[in-house]
Amino acid sequence: ENSEGLAFLQQPPAVASYSGEGNVIRVGRWNGLVSTSTSFYNGIWGYAVGDREYALQCHGQGFNIIDITDPTSPFRVQFVPMEGGGYWRDAATHHDAVTGKSYAYVGAQGNQGGGTNPNLFVFDLSNLSGDINAPNGVDSNPCVYLNLGMTGLTHTINVARGLLFLHTAYSSNGCRVYDLTTNPMNPKYLFNTSGSGRDCHDSGVIENVNGRDLWVVSDGGGRRQRIWDITNVGASWPTGALPPLVGQTNQISGIYAHSNWVS
Repeated sequence: ENSEGLAFLQQPPAVASYSGEGNVIRVGRWNGLVSTSTSFYNGIWGYAVGDREYALQCHGQGFNIIDITDPTSPFRVQFVPMEGGGYWRDAATHHDAVTGKSYAYVGAQGNQGGGTNPNLFVFDLSNLSGDINAPNGVDSNPCVYLNLGMTGLTHTINVARGLLFLHTAYSSNGCRVYDLTTNPMNPKYLFNTSGSGRDCHDSGVIENVNGRDLWVVSDGGGRRQRIWDITNVGASWPTGALPPLVGQTNQISGIYAHSNWVS
């Protein structure tokens, strides 16, 4: 029995003025960009190669790649300015089994933070160092990237099974799904789930559930979770065709189906 853990759980709720860090110990910090009420740090993801680790950090001003191999002394190896995304920018990674390369996809939504083109970008991460003794230099800009356009389609983002999922949070587009296996630098559009109540605020994939790969979509203002069978969805999937809908939860008045996570 962990008496210290139990003691922490038995503490009363923190007051509104609390400014500590609870039972979390901060070992380092990087804060190289100025945040405002309409432009601040938002989405984040991680990437590891060899003996080095990186934070893929989103901000209203753009996208940072931070070397966090030594968490007490993080440093930025690349920054790319991007429009929009003051509130909503997000990142996810894909590993291509054929080339052995990894890619990061960074998308945004909204004009907060400046500019009218919150676009989707793809980064080839293969030039990030994995050598513990030979890091990339500060702001050395090692990664090649492309601006793919797809303006305003990424409220949040996910990657699984060689597929890219752009969550638009609007029923006019729903979730937009792309194949990454044909050309990771140029995702191939497959379909979207647009329709009444199909807002798509977030999604997650559960692989090999009794032989099926299931895609769970949080449909925001639609107030329900929908489950799709994407077992056969891939590069050869007919453009515009929807996968089978396995089931959905009952609508619950007054809620917002914000997100999901599966274990």
